[in-house]
Amino acid sequence: MFRVFLLYSFVSCLNGQENVRIDHVLKETFDCKFKSNKTVGLTVSVVRSDKVLFVGGYGFVDIEKKTTPVTGDTLFQVASLSKAFASVLLTKLIEEKTNYTLDTRLKKILHGKEIFYDSLRSNYVTLRDLLSHKTGIPKHNEMRFDTDLTRKNLVDRLKYLKPEGVFRGSYMYNSLMYGVVTHLAEIIGKDTWENLVHKHIFEPLEMNTSTFVTTAELEKILLAKGYVEYYGELHPVQYNFTRQVLL
Repeated sequence: MFRVFLLYSFVSCLNGQENVRIDHVLKETFDCKFKSNKTVGLTVSVVRSDKVLFVGGYGFVDIEKKTTPVTGDTLFQVASLSKAFASVLLTKLIEEKTNYTLDTRLKKILHGKEIFYDSLRSNYVTLRDLLSHKTGIPKHNEMRFDTDLTRKNLVDRLKYLKPEGVFRGSYMYNSLMYGVVTHLAEIIGKDTWENLVHKHIFEPLEMNTSTFVTTAELEKILLAKGYVEYYGELHPVQYNFTRQVLL
């Protein structure tokens, strides 16, 4: 935390020459980190209020060729950070377009449809329960490898997922519940989740190059490749695999 604060304090008053100097220092620092923890590439940004004070890219887009260095324009997959977008969008939509609250039960939004394994959850799970991982249903991540899985039919499959935790009495992280959140946003917003995020988040914040792995032509954008460590070695994750898992 001290290093981050020190960097921010220093960068906040940079001129052009100092900008080059801090970029050199960061490059030396990250080159060392890359070797010690198998980091491939990253970007660093310092923003104060609405002003970007510093942007730097370090490492490479991939480790196979090492021909394309990371820049401030390189896109990275944000994985579960997308949950922040999902929760912000849903909250914004229910405030602007409905009389719902975070404590509205899913059964009401889905017009009486019971979607969970037991009647307790089918009758009482709320939007807040989904967002806070309080359903008591474990991850069931193997479902995400099904090439036929969609946001819409996910809701029909939840009834087969047996709970293991206490409803509202245990924390069980579950990405599938955020798949339900995106589906509910589509119902309320009457558009695809991707279009809704563009309209309500990306455009107002001028996130002009941000996009989605589910819709982008990944081979045509400056996207850093993802890797998984297996027996001490980094192996690339294919784009098609990433697209399916994140549906």
